[in-house]
Amino acid sequence: MSDIPSIIFGPLQEDIVIVFGESIGMLIGHLLIIAIISLIVVAYQKRRHVYEKSGFDKNTAIDIFSLLLLSIIQFIIFTSIFGFSQSSSVLLAVIGSLLLRWVMYMVKYRSS
Repeated sequence: MSDIPSIIFGPLQEDIVIVFGESIGMLIGHLLIIAIISLIVVAYQKRRHVYEKSGFDKNTAIDIFSLLLLSIIQFIIFTSIFGFSQSSSVLLAVIGSLLLRWVMYMVKYRSS
């Protein structure tokens, strides 16, 4: 059997092998890969159903994506330029992004 789970899962696969033994650990690792791929395929096939029944529309998806992108950009700036720790950078980025979203929401709906 090839050692694909060790490449994908790394230390997690090593822990599985330690707990269950070599043969069962490899089997569990391969089954995990198959299960993850199957879930991705099913989610991809049912994406229209999920999209239509979730209550999210295009604007919500754009809003979530822009918040994530803005948070990631702020995180990179806070850690690389300002030298903040990662935990404080995540907190500041999320707070900054949500504050900017709230300000844009208030400007948009207060003016109309």
